[in-house]
Amino acid sequence: MKILAVDDSFDWLNAHSMAISDVFGEDAEIVLASSAFEALNIYKSEYIETPFNLVITDLQMETDYEPLTAGEWLIKEILALKETQNILIVSSSFNIEQIADYYNVDCLSKRTIISNIDSYYEKLNNIYVF
Repeated sequence: MKILAVDDSFDWLNAHSMAISDVFGEDAEIVLASSAFEALNIYKSEYIETPFNLVITDLQMETDYEPLTAGEWLIKEILALKETQNILIVSSSFNIEQIADYYNVDCLSKRTIISNIDSYYEKLNNIYVF
């Protein structure tokens, strides 16, 4: 299984990497990106040969994509390449649920993860079993 995690915070990239390793162990190949632009380049270069099973992205990263947030821009671009894609938004954004609903993807608030890390493990276990 191949998972792309995208966040401009090193601490959150590290948290994603640890959680994915805890849940999936050595079965997971984890690819990290620190911006939406970097993530899309990685996704485009790798998704045809060995597609990503899951993309985890923050919403609020670099500011070049107004009126969309960088994460929303990334989701839109990925979905344009492949209609169905497992995407999990992990963000502190106030409108995370509305954006997730609009693109028909899943979400989890960073505040929820901080207060209950098991919620993240549960989300990965229950929704993204491959």
